[in-house]
Amino acid sequence: MTIHKAKGLEFDRVILPGLGRKPRGDDTPLLRWLEHPQFGLLLAPIAARDGSDQDPIYRLIGRLEREKQDYEAGRLLYVAATRAKKRLHLFGHGRENTQGELKPESGSLLEVLWPVVSAEFIATASEPKPNAELQRLLPLRRLPLAWQPPELVAAPLPALNRAGQASDNKVAEEELVFSGWENRARRHVGTIVHHLLEQLAKQGTEFWQQSSLTQRKLVIERQLGALGVPAAEQAVAGNRTLQAIEQTLASERGRWLLDKHPLAECELALTGTVAGKLTHAVIDRTFVAENGVRWVIDYKTSTPQDGETNSAFFQRESVHYQAQLAIYKELLTALDGDRQIKTALYFPLIDGWCELDG
Repeated sequence: MTIHKAKGLEFDRVILPGLGRKPRGDDTPLLRWLEHPQFGLLLAPIAARDGSDQDPIYRLIGRLEREKQDYEAGRLLYVAATRAKKRLHLFGHGRENTQGELKPESGSLLEVLWPVVSAEFIATASEPKPNAELQRLLPLRRLPLAWQPPELVAAPLPALNRAGQASDNKVAEEELVFSGWENRARRHVGTIVHHLLEQLAKQGTEFWQQSSLTQRKLVIERQLGALGVPAAEQAVAGNRTLQAIEQTLASERGRWLLDKHPLAECELALTGTVAGKLTHAVIDRTFVAENGVRWVIDYKTSTPQDGETNSAFFQRESVHYQAQLAIYKELLTALDGDRQIKTALYFPLIDGWCELDG
C-alpha cells in the first residue's frame, strides 16, 4: 500500500521498506516559474547548451522547489509513521562517504530521519561480521540443459460434499469441459454480468434505461477489453452480456430477483467455520421474500450444450454446485438461523431457475 492510500488508516504493525532509496530525479524543465509573495512572478529559462552559466533566478527557483519537496517528504514520512498503533519497523541503508562516515542517500526519506536514527544505524554497521566459514550458503543448483517442463495433464475436479470436502463421486470430465468457465471471454462475461446485476439490484433499472443499446454495448465492450478479452472476441462477448441483462429484465422472475426486498444484499462476503474449517464465500444475491423465506441465489452465465434439454442442464448444474450452495446456506444459517433458507441457481441467458434444496 502506498503512503498516500494509507492516509487516514491505522494498523497494529507498520513496515516501511526502502527508506534509504534515492528518489527519482526530476527532469530539468525548459522554463521555471514561481509566484513569489514579495517579488511577484519569477520566470527564467534553462541555460543554453553552449556552456553558458545557468540564470541565477533559474537556480533560485530550483532550490525553492527542492525545499518544497523536502517539506513534502517530511510530511509523507509523518503520515506513514503515524499509521502504526503498536509497532513501527523502519528499513533503510546508507553508504560510507570519503571520510568513512555512514550517510544516507541525499533526498531519501532516511535522510529526513537521520538525526534521530543515525546512532542505531552506525552501531549496527559497526557490529562484528560473522566468520565467513560459519555462514551457511545455499548451493546454486542448475537444471540440466535438456530439461523440459512436464506435460500438464487435465484432471477432473473432485466433487464436494455438503461439508466442502472431496467426495468419492467424481464429476464427469465432459461436464467440466463444456461448463463455459474454461473460456476466458465467457469467464469475463460472467464477471461483467454479475457486476451489472448488482448495479440493477442496488440502483434500480433507471441507470440501464438512461443510455441507448448502442451506448451500453460500447461500454460493455470497453470493459471486456480492460479485462483482457481480445478485440476480435469483444463483439460476441458484448452481445452475450447484453443478452443476459436484457433477458433478466424482460423476465418476471428476473425482475423479482432485482426488486427491493427486506434484508437484501449483493455480493455478500461471509467468513465462518464449516466442518471445522475456516471458509470464505461471496453470495451473489440474498434477500427475504414476502413469505418470510430467505433466498440465496447464485448467478450462472452457462447455457445448455447443443441438443441438451433444460431439465438435463439444470440437473447437471445442480450436481456441480450443490456443495457450494450448501456452504452458503450454512454460513447464512449462522447469521439468520431462525428463518427458513432456500438456495437456487439463476441462469440469466435463458431465464433459468433451479432450486437446490433437498
